[in-house]
Amino acid sequence: MSNHEPPVPPPAFLSSSRPTLNTVLYLATLSRLLTWLLAYLCNLFVDDYDSASDTILPPLSSFPLVNYFARPALAVILRWDAFYFLHIAEEGYVYEQEHAFFPLVPALARVVARIVWLLSDRYAILIAGALIANISFVLAAGALYRLTYAIYPTQPRLAFLTAVAYIITPSGMFMTAFYTESPFALLTFWGMYEWARGRNWQAAVAWGMAGFVRSNAVVYIGFFVWDGTVMWFKDRRLYGFQSMISHLFTTICCSLMVLCGFVGFQWYGYQEYCVDFTPVRPWCNATAPLLYNWSTCCHGKGKPYALLTTQTPYRNNGFLRYYEIKQIPNFLFAAPMIGLSFVGIYSYARHDWRRFLTLGLRSCLNSTTTSPYHTNARLLPFVYLWLVLVLYCVTNMHVQVITRFFSSVPGVYWFVAEVWSGAQEKHGWADKVMTRYFVLYAMVGVILFANFFPPA
Repeated sequence: MSNHEPPVPPPAFLSSSRPTLNTVLYLATLSRLLTWLLAYLCNLFVDDYDSASDTILPPLSSFPLVNYFARPALAVILRWDAFYFLHIAEEGYVYEQEHAFFPLVPALARVVARIVWLLSDRYAILIAGALIANISFVLAAGALYRLTYAIYPTQPRLAFLTAVAYIITPSGMFMTAFYTESPFALLTFWGMYEWARGRNWQAAVAWGMAGFVRSNAVVYIGFFVWDGTVMWFKDRRLYGFQSMISHLFTTICCSLMVLCGFVGFQWYGYQEYCVDFTPVRPWCNATAPLLYNWSTCCHGKGKPYALLTTQTPYRNNGFLRYYEIKQIPNFLFAAPMIGLSFVGIYSYARHDWRRFLTLGLRSCLNSTTTSPYHTNARLLPFVYLWLVLVLYCVTNMHVQVITRFFSSVPGVYWFVAEVWSGAQEKHGWADKVMTRYFVLYAMVGVILFANFFPPA
């Protein structure tokens, strides 16, 4: 009898050459349940770093055992910025610095909470927020799968691996809690899918809604500018003057639709604090009086019920202001995602520098290149988006948030799927490194978040 056992074949859903969308949705749902379970167990056996949740959440029952075992199940999703979303959903925008958080998710949570009538309003809103986040995550996995299939119509397995990379994203716990990452990813991928299929108006609707979730939705205007300038110039010989006017009209209208969320929310803030308001707020007299700029540098992290009556400016927001010796640990925490991003962008660019540097108007692709990631010119605007975001993150933001900030950047998952697919065989170690990074960071993130430990 041989001492060597035959290799165990992989599960059918992984070995299938045409994994289905249903498989993606199933795995995404399973991942949310496992993430919540791990967070619950961590919170059950490890004391919180901060006791704010115990103060905010009333007892569920008069029975101590019910409170001991049941409350942690909900407390694990009430951490850091989730306090703000809960407070906004309960009371509306009471304090100026709350305007760093956009209104769509808290408003939806308030509406959905009316269905969850068995518990107090606060618990109902918290459960509603978690349902919105987790359902959005599952749908976002499906949307990313369909987006990738639209970009790579002959690569169903690559689409599946891309979705798997998203499902085990290092920011997994933020996608489960009462946060905006999952809804924003859903609207982002949906808009990109529509845009990739040439349906700009539908994409504008999706990204316009995303503008009511997070401010960075405004960068998606770049896709319409790309269509209205680069793509038109590339194919200008096929179209006449009327086509140029049509492209220009579509670009302007779709861009305005994307801006609606951000501009509308800033207008609301201006009316609240700059019109018939005493004393006049400092930011009202700025050249561009944006409440978002003020609120993001002045809101305190963590516990709005205790901190929202004060303003503690974050003076290290802005260009290179975060570059301080004391922030080295946060840069180290963000280093894997920063490194992955630069490697992924460089890997795409170096296979055709002429294409990358000329906005795709010229090309000199290496004839030996067969990787779908490197040969697909349709990825170019997505890679530019990735580059802009990573440069902005490392120069202007609290860099430790880059992991969850990039949860809606498809380029990250496409590059990981490229490595996993074995297309870069000369770097056989890379797939193991990326897998371990995704899994370990996701697990560590769950443990830290569930027990209210930084960074967040």
